[in-house]
Amino acid sequence: MITYRNSKELVGKTLNVDDRVLFVVDGVEYMYWVKDDYLSCPNRNNSVIFEALSLNKIDFCSTHYGYLATKGSWPVTKNRDFEALTRVVGELLSLSDNGGYMGAHIGTTIKFNFLGRKPI
Repeated sequence: MITYRNSKELVGKTLNVDDRVLFVVDGVEYMYWVKDDYLSCPNRNNSVIFEALSLNKIDFCSTHYGYLATKGSWPVTKNRDFEALTRVVGELLSLSDNGGYMGAHIGTTIKFNFLGRKPI
């Protein structure tokens, strides 16, 4: 079990069941646990990180999963697709306050409006 706090820590790694991910948005911490095909945020709705970053969870996850994400408060992956979860978590970490650098670990660049926290 590993706890990831920024996107740099994920470079060259893949999330596994029971790993933890700590997101920080506007000084608020959101701790998630990796499950078989999604992430779980105990005592909160699993979609809270998407809401905190003003992201459409289905669109965001579908883009980074590489296929349509259709259900769940954290949209589920297909067949324990930990590589897809890792891509989504890496981008979310990049967008959060504790992020590190945006998109560098998967070769993408996101233009970002820091005031509104929405991709442009």
